[in-house]
Amino acid sequence: GDWGDAGDRVEKGEKKAGAIAAHWEGSSKEYEESLALDQAREESERTKEDEERKIERKRRRDEERETERKLQEELKKTRAIEKANKALEHKKAALPIEPAIDALSILAVMPDATRLPMRFLATDSIASLYARVEVRNLEISLSNYGVKFDLMKQELGAPMLVLDDLTLSLEEAGLAGGTLLRVRMDD
Repeated sequence: GDWGDAGDRVEKGEKKAGAIAAHWEGSSKEYEESLALDQAREESERTKEDEERKIERKRRRDEERETERKLQEELKKTRAIEKANKALEHKKAALPIEPAIDALSILAVMPDATRLPMRFLATDSIASLYARVEVRNLEISLSNYGVKFDLMKQELGAPMLVLDDLTLSLEEAGLAGGTLLRVRMDD
C-alpha cells in the first residue's frame, strides 16, 4: 500500500511540477513577448531618431550649400563690380581732355533718355566718341559694363545712320557742333 501512495504522490508531484513548469513557461513566453515588444519599440524609436537626425543633417547641409552659393554669388558680383570699376578708371584715364575752345558740342541720348553732352575736336575719331559714351554709360551704372551699343546720327528728315567706321574723324563722318546722337544698346 505504501507504494501506491508513493506512486500517487509522485504522480501528483509530477503534475504539480508540470503545472509549475507550464506556469513558468507561460510566464517566460509572456516575458519574452513583452521583451520583444519593448525591443521593437526601442528599435522603432531609434529608427525614428535616426531618421530625424538624417533629416536634420540634410537640412543643415542644404542650408550650408545655400549659404555657400549665396557667398559665391556675392563674390562674383563683387568681382564684376571691381572689374567694371577698374575698366572705368582705365578708360577714363585714356580719354583725351574735353577741349574748351574750337570744340564740337555733341549730345548723345541714352535709351533711358539720359542726355550726355560732350565736347570734341573735329579731328577726334569716332572711336573716341564711342569711348566717351562708354565711360559716361559706366558712370551712370557699372552694370552697363560690357554692354555693346551703337551710336546713331540723327538728322531731321533723314534716316538714322549708324556710325560704325571708328577710324573716321568726326569731321570726316559729317558730325558738326550740335549733332544729336542716339545710343542704341545691343540686346
